[in-house]
This record gives sequence, structure tokens and C-alpha cells, in this order.
Amino acid sequence: MSHDRGFASDPTRADRCMTLLQTLDLQIVQTDSVCKHATRYCADIRTGCSEKHWLIESCGFTPSQLSSSAIGYLVFLIINCLITWLFFAEYAVVVPFEYYHKPFWLLTTLSVFGLYLFVNLWYHYYKSCFTSPGFAPKVTGNPLCWQCGHYKPLNAHHCSVCNRCVLRMDHHCIFIGQCVGLHNHRHFLQFVFFLGLSGLTAVLSGLNTFWYNVILFAINQHQGGFCKVVSDEYFLKEVLCLDQKGFIVMYLVFTSYAICSAGTIIGFMFFIWNGVLISANMTHVEKGRLVVGYFRFDEGLLQCEAELAEVPWVERSQALFLPAYSIALRSLAEWTEAYGGSLD
Repeated sequence: MSHDRGFASDPTRADRCMTLLQTLDLQIVQTDSVCKHATRYCADIRTGCSEKHWLIESCGFTPSQLSSSAIGYLVFLIINCLITWLFFAEYAVVVPFEYYHKPFWLLTTLSVFGLYLFVNLWYHYYKSCFTSPGFAPKVTGNPLCWQCGHYKPLNAHHCSVCNRCVLRMDHHCIFIGQCVGLHNHRHFLQFVFFLGLSGLTAVLSGLNTFWYNVILFAINQHQGGFCKVVSDEYFLKEVLCLDQKGFIVMYLVFTSYAICSAGTIIGFMFFIWNGVLISANMTHVEKGRLVVGYFRFDEGLLQCEAELAEVPWVERSQALFLPAYSIALRSLAEWTEAYGGSLD
């Protein structure tokens, strides 16, 4: 996981920037002054980015640039701990308690479906983190990226954190420690979808558990709680009911319910937003640059569906509903031919 703190910490990049700025008749006295002239450079070459964004990114002050590899690994560890915590809370507390409130067939169905959701959630999160987003090759070509000095396809974007041009870059995500791009966008999209669906399933299936062990517990009505209802033969009851009143269970249920509720909202918000952008063949970066008018990469929803129809339905179903890996529909050569530019 590369880390870029801006021009001041990268002399080579600063020299390239000063050379480009000097061609615009800007008098650069020292390296740090690049930041002061970044807005003029942005406006002159018509990159489409806002002056504020350009200035912040050029000076290396965006949240992603300020984050280090250590923070990325820490976030990765925290998310895995949260998923493990939810898994334990659901199958150690919620399922045994709901056994006394739901028909056996319904509880079995929800338990199996929950395992399916957890497997997909874990799988697509790991794939989002460890699948390369897809980088432009380090060769000369047209157009040329002024930041890294290599070939930059027209539908690529230079990530100042990865310090590479990322094919069809959507955004640099601190939660996966790298960019969301051409090759891992599908896994990221499915991760946020299964995050929302897992959270919603947990919230709806655990309503009785939340009511008896959190709401009634808060008003000092403990008669229907976990420690009163669950059989003594349950092997974890002795551990979960050490306090005899149910504080441990209440804490487990409340925290898991809060995390699941937040995951439902965040997951579906990201999924819907990405779905809207994908339907227009657009990424988050490209949407930020779009002001008015026709988007040059918008192929239309029907054309996107036509391309997807070329993939066999078995492969499509496997990629959508099972934890399975797949590659992008277009290679770099096809990408270059579709969106312009040339490789030398």
C-alpha cells in the first residue's frame, strides 16, 4: 500500500510539476510554491476538477493521502473484528433465543440464509481488499499522465495514494486500503450489497431478542430475557449469564443491533449510489468532474445490458449469487480502443 504525502515529499514529482507549470509562464521559486499555483494549472489545462479539490490533492491533504498503510491495516483488522463479533452475537445469542419464539423451519431457514450472507460478505470484502483494481502499464503512450509520467487511458485516473493510474477508478477507499477500480469494483459493489442485506436480515430476524433483552431489560423487566428462557443445557449459557441478570447478553445484543442497523443504511446507500453511476457507465470520480452536458463514456443502459447479455447466464448467476471471482469484460487493449488513446 503506497503512500503519497504530496509534492514536498516527492522531489521527482515536484520537478515534473514545476516544469509543466513553467511552460504556462508561471514563475516557480521553490518546490512548495507548486501548491500556490495548482489552481491556475488546473484551470489552464481544463482537467475538469474543482480548484478546491485540486489544491487539497496537490498539497497532499486529502484524508486518503494523510492515511498511512498502518491505518489501512488497522481499519481492515477492525472491520474483520466487527464481522466476527456480529457472527458470534447472532449464532451464540440470537439464534438460541429465537428458538423459543419462532417455528423450527423458519429459524433453520434464517440460520442457513445468514451463513450464506456471512460467507459472501467475508469473501467479497477480502476480494475488494486483495484484488488489484487494475493499473495502467508503465509505458509511454498518448495521453500521458503528468503526475507519474506514464500512459494514462482516457477513462483512468491517477490516484495520489497508490501513485499509479487506476483503470476506471471509482475512489480510493480507506475501508479496503486501496482503490476501487476496474477489477475489484464488482467485489466492492457486492460487498456493500451483502453488508446491507446481512444487516437488514439480522435486524428483522432478531426483533424478539432485542425487545426482551434490551428494551424490557432497560425498564427492569427481566422475566423474558435470555438467561431466564434459554435451557441450562446450552453450553454457552454459563458464560453468557455470569452476572445472572443478563448484562452481558444485553451488551451483545445492543451493540450487534446498532452495528447491523448502521451497516444496513450504509451498505444500501453505497449500493444504490453505485448502481445509479454504473447504469450511466460512470464512476464516482467522473461524476465529480461532470458539471453539465453529455457524458462522453455514457453508453446507455441498454448498451450496458447488451454487453452483460454476452456473458453466459450460468457464469452471471455464479458471479452474482455465489462467492466467485471474475475478471472485467474488457481487456486493456479493448479499453484503449473503446475510449481512445494509443500505446507505443
